[in-house]
Amino acid sequence: MNEAINALVRKGLLDRQGSTEHGRIILISVSSEGHALLRDCASAVDALEEAFLSSLYPSEQAALRNMLQRILSRESKAPSHSV
Repeated sequence: MNEAINALVRKGLLDRQGSTEHGRIILISVSSEGHALLRDCASAVDALEEAFLSSLYPSEQAALRNMLQRILSRESKAPSHSV
């Protein structure tokens, strides 16, 4: 985990700051560059989703989104299983 965070800090996507309350705690936050990248990614995902769903009627798109949301909701409530 530390290597991933270090890489994102080096790329300017995360900021790291020591805690003022505890010397061993390091606070990690998304930098302004990280937020910009997240916005760009969200726009790209929206465009891909629109392209994938363009062959479906609006009612079919709504039904698919509803079914996927139910699956995600059910999955988030399910107990995790270790392998």
